[in-house]
Parts: sequence; C-alpha cells; structure tokens
Amino acid sequence: MLFKRLENEFALQRKYIGHGNAIRRFRKSIMYAEKEVLTPDEQVLSSIAVSAAPEFHKQMHGLLIATNMRLLFVTSSRHYGDFFEVLPYYAIERLTMRRHRKTEIILRFKRMDKCYVAAFIDERLSTFRQAVRQQIENSKDESHIS
Repeated sequence: MLFKRLENEFALQRKYIGHGNAIRRFRKSIMYAEKEVLTPDEQVLSSIAVSAAPEFHKQMHGLLIATNMRLLFVTSSRHYGDFFEVLPYYAIERLTMRRHRKTEIILRFKRMDKCYVAAFIDERLSTFRQAVRQQIENSKDESHIS
C-alpha cells in the first residue's frame, strides 16, 4: 500500500516538476491540483515549480500549470492553506523571462504584471514557455474568429 502510494507520488512528480527534483515542498500543491483544481476534460500541457514573487508572499511555493483551457497558479501549504488562481490565456499580453540572480517568469496583462520565480532551471522551463506562448496565440486567434 505504501509502496503504491509512493509510486503514484513519484509519477505525479515527474508529470508536474520533472524527474529528480525534490517533491516535499510541492507535494501538497500537486495533490490539490489533481484532486480539486483540474477538471476531468482538462489536459496538462506543461508545468513548472515556482514561488510567488516576494512582494506577494515570501514563502508561497506552488506550480504554474499550463492546460489546454487555462493557465493556473496552484499552491497548498499548512501555513496559508489551499489557493489557486486562474490566469486566462486571452488576458495575457505576453510572457517574458528575465534572469538576475534568479529566473523570473513575467506575465504581462493590460494593467499589471505578475511575477513568479522558477524553482528549477532545466529544459521544462523552455517547454513551459513554448506551451504558454502557443496557448496565448491560440486564444488570440479564437477571439478574432468569434
């Protein structure tokens, strides 16, 4: 039973934050996303482990999850509870990254920027960026059709 549970946790770890990265900090966020946030018809395209920018909350670690329907920031901790934020693709003007001591992912909206700090710098970051940019473009194409 314990072995099966650990095997499932490692499979989810590979899906959300990649192979070889520590799961302890992100375990609750992964389980919360799987059980409470994602809908049955939602497909995860890419995800990365992040922390919210320090001006928002110093220790808010979570996941940025790009799905076929929306971009999500999902976090769960005993310190601040369960929380998720929907970041609709059509509202994002662009995604940029900047590196100054740490890698920041910046989502530009009409009236504000949202900043997240990448927890791990690996190939998943590039895959995530490409997936989100493609979904932003698709949402703009769909809005022109409507």
